[in-house]
Amino acid sequence: MSQINLRNFDLNLLVVLHAILKHNNVSAAAEELGMSQSAASHALTRLRRLLGDELFVKTRNHMVPTPKAAELIEPVERILSSVQEILSTHGAMAGRGANRTVTLSLGDVGETLLLPPLLDHIRREAPECKVYTLANRSSEAEQLLLDGKLDVYVGFIASSSSNLMCQKLYDDDLVAICSRDYPKSSALTLEEYLNADHVTHQVQTQPKNLVDDFLERQGYQRKARVTTPNSMATPEILLRDPSLISVYPRSLAVHLAGIYPLKLIELAFEQPMIRVFQYWHRRYKNEVFACWLRKSIFDIAQKVAVTGA
Repeated sequence: MSQINLRNFDLNLLVVLHAILKHNNVSAAAEELGMSQSAASHALTRLRRLLGDELFVKTRNHMVPTPKAAELIEPVERILSSVQEILSTHGAMAGRGANRTVTLSLGDVGETLLLPPLLDHIRREAPECKVYTLANRSSEAEQLLLDGKLDVYVGFIASSSSNLMCQKLYDDDLVAICSRDYPKSSALTLEEYLNADHVTHQVQTQPKNLVDDFLERQGYQRKARVTTPNSMATPEILLRDPSLISVYPRSLAVHLAGIYPLKLIELAFEQPMIRVFQYWHRRYKNEVFACWLRKSIFDIAQKVAVTGA
């Protein structure tokens, strides 16, 4: 038999051969593969011609493999198993050996909950990769993504640009957090919430934060005793003054309450839902490493959404 030119060989024929070897029946093989019996028979005819062997001999009830076909059982299974393994581990393999710098904008929640496990993952799968993070400013993120100065932005961007692509990571709600010595533990009514003294978070270059914007549109305003751009400084402030409360996404609040002696208080009124997305430029839609990076962020975010840690 002359050597087969692999460029002209359809690897799908091996899938058909494997199914026929498994069932010793063309009809059963076709049913398993979701193809017509005539298509399976045609594939078998092509295999017979390519391999120069009958491969199967008909008997009364089924087909018996020829010695040549019997010899192919193990190597065909090994080849298909190897192909399946390559395809299923493609995402993990994409990161290996990547010597590049990744620029991310994750915000306080992302840098606290997403970044540490992401760095662990990158260290295992792409040890040569370097990570650089930027301040999380939605007003600047779109242009940075469009200019190629930012790989992934995590948060929310109000944009209609066809060049930006996004994927929802998870939904989060808001919860109050305070010292364990705060005088109330049951859910806060709107009146109690508005009368409480708050530590609020506001970045000077950003428009109003989500909470204050939501309240203002309903004609309300909370009492901000302390306003800081650094939400990670708030736990220490709350511990030093038990009369203060602050509001956080639940995922981050759960995490902080596990580190500091703080407690969570539910909000017994309508509140804005936080929808967290990751954004990237469409030029990186199919780039292998970029796809691996975004899948890594997505997988980690799913765990954060469930556990808050």
